[in-house]
Amino acid sequence: MNKIIFQLALLGFFISMVLFGITSMPLLEVMVKAFVVCISIILGGIAIITIVRFSKPPDGKNKSPETGEGHETPKQQSMNQVKAKDPAAGKNNYNQKQKEKPLPA
Repeated sequence: MNKIIFQLALLGFFISMVLFGITSMPLLEVMVKAFVVCISIILGGIAIITIVRFSKPPDGKNKSPETGEGHETPKQQSMNQVKAKDPAAGKNNYNQKQKEKPLPA
């Protein structure tokens, strides 16, 4: 993600260099303004990623503030339905299957 933010900041830097360069400003002023645009894009991207990362609950479940009970996602619901039908679902049953096979005579 950091690479994408940096590349977008560089793109913003060069685009702003061109746009500010069209005007009749001195070169140093154009470079300073383009650098400010670049830094603002980087800080904005970091802020957005930080907000998104910390807005998700750490355990993957949305907890109700009143009851504290978690609401399952559709994927978790489907896994629980599979486990309810077959209690051994998702477990490694290789050793159990080997024990059930009769030995050849």
